[in-house]
Amino acid sequence: MQLSEKLAVPSQACLALHDKRLCWDSLEEFLLSLASETRSSFVVEECLDAIRLLGILQPITGLHLPPQSIKIEGGNFRESIEASQLVSRHRAVLLEIDKEIKKGKNLAGMNIFVAEAFTGFSAYLLQLAPHCVTRSCLSGPRAADAGHEDICNLSFSSSSYDLLVYNDLIGYAQSLEQCLGEALRVLKPGGRFLATFPFAYGQQETIVKAIQQPRQPGEPSAQPVASISYQIPGWSILKLLQDVGFSASKIHYTASWKYGVLGADLPGVFVLEACR
Repeated sequence: MQLSEKLAVPSQACLALHDKRLCWDSLEEFLLSLASETRSSFVVEECLDAIRLLGILQPITGLHLPPQSIKIEGGNFRESIEASQLVSRHRAVLLEIDKEIKKGKNLAGMNIFVAEAFTGFSAYLLQLAPHCVTRSCLSGPRAADAGHEDICNLSFSSSSYDLLVYNDLIGYAQSLEQCLGEALRVLKPGGRFLATFPFAYGQQETIVKAIQQPRQPGEPSAQPVASISYQIPGWSILKLLQDVGFSASKIHYTASWKYGVLGADLPGVFVLEACR
């Protein structure tokens, strides 16, 4: 059977994931939708067939990307469905930015900080708003227009930015509370913080995978120590955002073969939004 024949009459479940957007502000609210979203996972292959046949639309610009320009590899589609150096989770974030543009905000009139430098995502935003985007990297070589920043101790003045974007980064912060507090500090009143991260969506508490171990007195300096903190936030991150001073926070969820946004365990991608 040809690809076009398989999609001649798409299933209702596939049509439901054409461009599905949900939003929750608590674990309890999310759990009411979990069974339905889990059942939707069976139709992901049909959604991929739709992408292979029709291509996708690029968020914000609406540019059509033909099937031959799209690479789909592996089973974790949150990290794949690659086109123009963007993957599913990148496009999920861009769709959240696009919501504000559709409300009348001008991307070129915003000050934006992207906590990454050498990526297709930062390059895409630079293309759309070349004079408004500040980039940084955590390590490695500096770019001409991108320095190094510590997300727990940003060098920027308070109330500097309208939008901060942290893609799969906050789980590596030495202090999640300090990281979020710094994000709040450098945002202007009314500013937005958007972030993706591996999400423990089925539980309230954050999973701590590794912690920094201080060197013990008398321990040889050559002795290796754990120096990387890695955590997988649960829904308690919304309470933490409130505690550090954000006025509102929520978890957005997008499953959309129209825009090439599909997930891993569930068919969609989670994006955190917090507003100062």
